[in-house]
Amino acid sequence: MTKIAFYAHGGSKNHGCEAIVRTTADLLSDYDKFLFSSSLAEDELFRLNLILPIYQIGIPDLHKEFRGKAYLLRKFLPAFFAEYLIYLKKNFSKQNIYIENMTNINKELKTLLNSNAEIFFSVGGDNYCYDSYSKLEYFNKSLNNANKLTVLWGAQSNQKR
Repeated sequence: MTKIAFYAHGGSKNHGCEAIVRTTADLLSDYDKFLFSSSLAEDELFRLNLILPIYQIGIPDLHKEFRGKAYLLRKFLPAFFAEYLIYLKKNFSKQNIYIENMTNINKELKTLLNSNAEIFFSVGGDNYCYDSYSKLEYFNKSLNNANKLTVLWGAQSNQKR
């Protein structure tokens, strides 16, 4: 039986992404399918795990952790000082962050490739409008190079018609 993996799912608190997974899983009811999520706890909270198996991928809730720290900096420090600290962190640790990010991204890709799925649905359609879409582009190209079929589900084309 064909195995389908859903990936690029940031968690079910984004109910639009949750709805995409639920509806697509229902439409593909005849297939063996599972979900890779960066927020397994959220998905279990909203009982998405009752629809299909879910596997944690990447660092759980990393985006929420960063947003929370940036929020606290801005809340309790004068605006200029908080922005300066964020600037320093971004600019003086870029190389280490890049190496760490690529290591984590390659671990995620290895997990996807080792899953034995034949078709991969990237289900976070709005992910492609953010600066971080290059990670998903890398996954898509790498999966295609491994002879996997990929579907950019919900992604908007920039081509003019």
